Amino acid sequence: NTAVDQDAGDEVQEVPLPMVTGSILAKVLEFCTYHHENGPMPDIQKPLQNDNISEAVPEWDANYVNTLEQPVLLELILAANYMDVEPLLDLTCAKFASFMVGKSKEELNALFEIDYDSLFTPEEEQRVREENRWCENV
Repeated sequence: NTAVDQDAGDEVQEVPLPMVTGSILAKVLEFCTYHHENGPMPDIQKPLQNDNISEAVPEWDANYVNTLEQPVLLELILAANYMDVEPLLDLTCAKFASFMVGKSKEELNALFEIDYDSLFTPEEEQRVREENRWCENV
């Protein structure tokens, strides 16, 4: 996939975007066009206070991410990162983070379809918890 970069001199240049599908590129352009025409997206307060992204971002941005299915959201996160569209990356990561606010380990495992029991032996889990004890109070 490519995007076309046309400068004032009418010279057309293709910009390769191998990590971005056409439908995801269209979503990136929708976001960029809106904010080009309506002003920049304000900073998102972090950490999120709850799982309702609508309370953390303006209405248009909330509607934009609230209509995305989780696989599309993940592709959009990757595209925003790859294309260095920081406001879109912030928004999509905030939406992804909102899925996790207030959830237990078991709820997160179910949400993300993680078979936690097959990831670590009890000994490995204990070692990881001890090595990362510092982040429990963050």
